[in-house]
Amino acid sequence: MQLKKIYFFIWLAGIILLSGIRSEPIYGKLDFILLNPCPWWETWGPMIDRIVRHPEKKLYTDSLTSNLLNAVFNQPTVKPYQWPFYGSSIDIEKLEQEKANNDVQCVINLHGFPPSWVSAETHHWHIHASQTMRYYHYNNKRGKALIKYLKQYPPVYCDVYF
Repeated sequence: MQLKKIYFFIWLAGIILLSGIRSEPIYGKLDFILLNPCPWWETWGPMIDRIVRHPEKKLYTDSLTSNLLNAVFNQPTVKPYQWPFYGSSIDIEKLEQEKANNDVQCVINLHGFPPSWVSAETHHWHIHASQTMRYYHYNNKRGKALIKYLKQYPPVYCDVYF
């Protein structure tokens, strides 16, 4: 009986040690041992809380953020390709005008999402699709230059999440 307990604890310790070995993609790496059910809440909580307070207002944001908020929180969204002012990427200046003229919500998600094992394993979409800053531009600025600019000169009407 004593030998069974020792054997059990050795295996348990082995599993816990192996769960600390992390490499991309995380899928299948025993991440459930970490037991943090909402690691994203600290970053996303304020944005989600602010948006779901007004479910009657349609939300203008990039398509990835829009799909997530619609699927998880049933938030009505307007997909970028449905906007009358949509081009190949989202012009923040036109987004600001839409918010100023209508009673809608406007979110600029420059934070993006952590890379998913799904894109790496299935190749269902491009591995960098979760980098939402790629979808926005303002005054010919994109990417990190856009983030730097918007931190210094934030938009008046739209909420920006870095």
